[in-house]
Amino acid sequence: MHQTPPVDPVPITTVLSAVALAGPGANIALDSSATSLAVAEMLLDRPRTVVVTTSLEIADVLLTSSAHTVCLVGGELHRATRSMVGNTSPTAGTTISVGFFGGNSYTPTGGLMDRDAAVAAGKGTLAAQCRQIIGIIDEENLGAFGPYTAVPATALTRVLVLRPTAGSAAYSFRSSEESIRR
Repeated sequence: MHQTPPVDPVPITTVLSAVALAGPGANIALDSSATSLAVAEMLLDRPRTVVVTTSLEIADVLLTSSAHTVCLVGGELHRATRSMVGNTSPTAGTTISVGFFGGNSYTPTGGLMDRDAAVAAGKGTLAAQCRQIIGIIDEENLGAFGPYTAVPATALTRVLVLRPTAGSAAYSFRSSEESIRR
């Protein structure tokens, strides 16, 4: 039986070391969460890679500010999250090196969860194609319960719990009005 992943409290700057897990030339999956947007912004200065995403906002940031190859996958546009839901399979037979997925909540029994069934299903489909799956959750949502499982705890390689860095009152994401408040 697969155990639940390690849950590590980290400042957002250490997420970059998790990005390095993919290695040069690897492909990376990013969902439509604000934390994945922050990961995308960290990729701007990194060597060229392939980024598979369901997020229009992440695709726009990477297309206008980097040389990365961007694969936007999906079916139907989900207005509230500005992401694609439905058919989120990038290419049959493709394995993604590492995927980064945010959630509205996380528990060791429920895994990474979301408030919207279609968004959770899209994340789950994309995550199923990843060799390593990194869950990123705000510490105030650790232990909270969301109604729809996006990625089961047993499928997650690691869960990073975001904490503010010293002197920081909030995480602010350059291209998003969302922030994680403290």
